[in-house]
Amino acid sequence: MKIAVAGTRGFPGIQGGVETHCRELYTRIAARGVDVTVMCRRPYMSPDAGTAYRGVRLDTLYSPRRQSTETIIHTFLAVVKARMAGADIIHLHACGPALMAPIARLLGMKVVTTLHGHDYNRAKWGRIARLALRLGERAAMLTSNAVISISGPITESLTSRYGSHRRLLTIPNG
Repeated sequence: MKIAVAGTRGFPGIQGGVETHCRELYTRIAARGVDVTVMCRRPYMSPDAGTAYRGVRLDTLYSPRRQSTETIIHTFLAVVKARMAGADIIHLHACGPALMAPIARLLGMKVVTTLHGHDYNRAKWGRIARLALRLGERAAMLTSNAVISISGPITESLTSRYGSHRRLLTIPNG
């Protein structure tokens, strides 16, 4: 099985909740013999990071250093690269990258999306960005083969908005 991952800036040496989550999760999955490739964002990766970390391939892709376009452009490139590399599953992390779930499905991949929180509620986002993040959450719920919520309250909120889904799982971090 080949798993591609998008939505994290990358690892090792990059701080962040999603980055820590991904580093811990995918090194454990790779240790079980699964082929895992994390699509990293070039501006965050150290030139000496290498192309692998504890059994996980690190594929560094272009990503603009502009808050409004960084995630969507990088995730689109990651989905295309994952398809070309023959990934069976693409695992998207967060609402922004989830905007690309329908494209990944159209390209024939299975999609798992982990929703780490309601990103659109963060004060740093303007009106258009909040709308895009809400659309990403909706895309995840409607087109992903499975959606993972990292907490009970997030699962409850998703269920209240989108109804009960057999493919919505709660898997807490840690």
